[in-house]
Amino acid sequence: MNKIVSKSFYYIFQCLIIFCLLYGQAVVLYAQTPETPNIPQQEDVLPDADPLKVDRFNVEFLIVEGMHFLSIDNPAKALDSFMKAHQIMPENAAINYKIAQILKDGEEIDQALFYVSKATDKEESNYFYQALKAEILTDKGDLSGAIATYEDLYELSEVAPDDYLLELAALYLYNGNPNMALKTYNRIEKRLGILEEVSTQKQKIYLKQNKLK
Repeated sequence: MNKIVSKSFYYIFQCLIIFCLLYGQAVVLYAQTPETPNIPQQEDVLPDADPLKVDRFNVEFLIVEGMHFLSIDNPAKALDSFMKAHQIMPENAAINYKIAQILKDGEEIDQALFYVSKATDKEESNYFYQALKAEILTDKGDLSGAIATYEDLYELSEVAPDDYLLELAALYLYNGNPNMALKTYNRIEKRLGILEEVSTQKQKIYLKQNKLK
């Protein structure tokens, strides 16, 4: 009996020694193993994208796409691209302007006026926007509104071309205001010199007023 106990104790003792040796080796190996760097998760590696930059990228892509469709005479797809851009940046004047242009060409005058008005409200000194608004108002039959818009165009922009003055003078005539038409033609001559077209229109007005010089 004593021999059996002694033998059992011997085996247990050997197992403890082997366990201690294995544990010691494991500790040494662990100590020699280089520390694994703390690799951040994917969302930490890639910083959060700036929503404004993402929006700007998307809008620029849609504008380029819209201009491409216009260049190949596909206004329906162009309008779709600009409308998508408008959903992202509804207050962008250039986007509203392009939408208004397409709608005007498609004779959707009321909608065109809505979008061009948003453009002029945002950038009132942009004579391209003001000129388009005046054209749309003319198409709509609102000659007084068109006249006021052309006058605003020259008041708000120092670099507006002289071409629109001819449109303004014609509108004054159609709206029954020949005196303002004459003043506008005089403005044209002051800026551009004597033009045959302007001189002819002035003579017609003088004839009607019995003031031919």
